Amino acid sequence: TALLSVGSVPSFGMNSIIDGMLRYPYRCLEQTTSRAMTFLFGTGSYPAKGSALKFPKKYKDEIKQAISRLSTLQRRDGGFGLWSPHDRVEPWLSAYATDFLTRAKNAGFRVPSGLLENAFRWLHAKIQSEVYYTSAVRAEAYAHYVLARENRGDLKKLRHFVDTYGTSFYSMEWAFVASALTAYGDAKRALIAQEKTRASSEIGS
Repeated sequence: TALLSVGSVPSFGMNSIIDGMLRYPYRCLEQTTSRAMTFLFGTGSYPAKGSALKFPKKYKDEIKQAISRLSTLQRRDGGFGLWSPHDRVEPWLSAYATDFLTRAKNAGFRVPSGLLENAFRWLHAKIQSEVYYTSAVRAEAYAHYVLARENRGDLKKLRHFVDTYGTSFYSMEWAFVASALTAYGDAKRALIAQEKTRASSEIGS
């Protein structure tokens, strides 16, 4: 299961999670990214800009290895395959991997420019397409969120996406679009999305 938090960083049990990840042997796209995210947030605080130098050595080494591993999983189109670049693209996990790469770069870790630019290119192509099933809606919501954080997305496309597919959103999708709309400065729509996030969470609880 992928590890993801749009909000604050939980501190409970972090040491045991880190210890478990150090013994975790698998390296598919989801496992590599979840492992990397764990080490990126492993200090218990948000990885601030330029904070890489303050990371423990074992965390740094793990994050660098994850970046290297992701570079071997990227397909020619910029998306990511599950076990190799020859596998079919994994839409949600491609957004997840790009999310990690952008956070790692902002923290000060070296991320090859081609790796990240190609990933952005794939995400941008993703948000231009129409979606017809639930998993595609979830992946596109995540893609909008990652692109908006880096000011690389398309506000018009995001508004269209919300207006067209919002009825099929769960709380995670609403959280993604709320954050994306906030990043673009669309406060009115962001507030509506935040309310939808809370409402969806209450229904699901």
